[in-house]
Amino acid sequence: MQSFKDLNFCNVPQIFIGNGAIKNISDWLRKRSIKSVILVIGGKFLERTGKLNEIMQFIEKESCIIEQVECLKESDIVFIDNIVSKNYKKGIGAVIAVGGGSVIDCGKAISAMLPNGNSIGDHLNLSNKALPHSGKKVPFLAIPTTSGTGAEATKNAVVTQIGKNGYKSSIRHENFISDGIIIDGSLLVHAPKRITIFAGFDALTQLLESYFSPKTNPLNDAIILSGLEHLIDNFLSACGNGSNDIDVRQSMGYAALCSGIGLANSDLGIVHGIAVPIGAHFPIPHGAACGTLLGVSLRTNFIAMSQRDPNNICIVKMSKIGQLLTDNKHLTSTEYIEKLIETIDNWTRELELPRLGEFGINNSNFKKIVNLSVNRNNPIKLTKKEIEYIIKTRI
Repeated sequence: MQSFKDLNFCNVPQIFIGNGAIKNISDWLRKRSIKSVILVIGGKFLERTGKLNEIMQFIEKESCIIEQVECLKESDIVFIDNIVSKNYKKGIGAVIAVGGGSVIDCGKAISAMLPNGNSIGDHLNLSNKALPHSGKKVPFLAIPTTSGTGAEATKNAVVTQIGKNGYKSSIRHENFISDGIIIDGSLLVHAPKRITIFAGFDALTQLLESYFSPKTNPLNDAIILSGLEHLIDNFLSACGNGSNDIDVRQSMGYAALCSGIGLANSDLGIVHGIAVPIGAHFPIPHGAACGTLLGVSLRTNFIAMSQRDPNNICIVKMSKIGQLLTDNKHLTSTEYIEKLIETIDNWTRELELPRLGEFGINNSNFKKIVNLSVNRNNPIKLTKKEIEYIIKTRI
């Protein structure tokens, strides 16, 4: 059994899960006496399905929408700063974000910057002059429409600019965790298959990397394992015949939520250490980058630990996840680990995850990604050669 000396667990907000759970928007606003709101949304599907009108009605029972922001891609400094400068002195009472991970990150960033009025760039680690954030914000309600990033439960807001001089950085403070979370299956069933696949692999990667992180703890592990059980039972169904099943979708939403809580309390590993610089320089969906790297990263970690740190607790934990994937209770530890890696590889093929080469990464430019990649809280420090192998395998 894993032990721990100190436990500092991040705040977990009020959570509503269920078909029709968006009705709780009104109560959330009323209990906080909030009378003015910025509403952040993603694409047009909310409007097409009538859900946007429904959400606006729940808001307007208790409050007034001062501005509706459309976030159609990952937000950069200029986008966040423009919204904040327009609304800085309007006395906004809360920000509500309804959408995927990029939308929730956008709403979270606006919430964090509204009381301050300065540029969000002042707080990003893009130079050695980054300023700490006070943590002061306006209340934030997160309503995800995909099941991937778990951004509704994390303490950071990601800001991204893709390109030659691109960046993917975050403002971070424990106060940035949402003040309320609503997971409503009636919103999740509209996610297209491609997004469902990429988001599911993002949640899966976060669950596994959080569980294997040296910084995790038994409480965090219990939440992560619960999320993994729901994801394992529902991922393929959500990508196939169960895509319109609200219970399946809510189980995936719950798994993504658990992944956000998990990473907020333990951080992530080599997959994200590679995927983040890839996402800053190439137009690849984050979940696609994580998913395509996951299987080979697990195998590389296992080999490295077997050779250099055979008593690493992560080996035991990898075996434990493998046991969730088979009814055979008589395999060896190594066979269970092989079952885990084999399952990830099979899902990668079955769900047709793209290779990195499809997004412009090739043998002439991948060294830049190798040099920018970091181990983060990987269970073992991988060498540059091992990181290079992971990337080259998936080009």
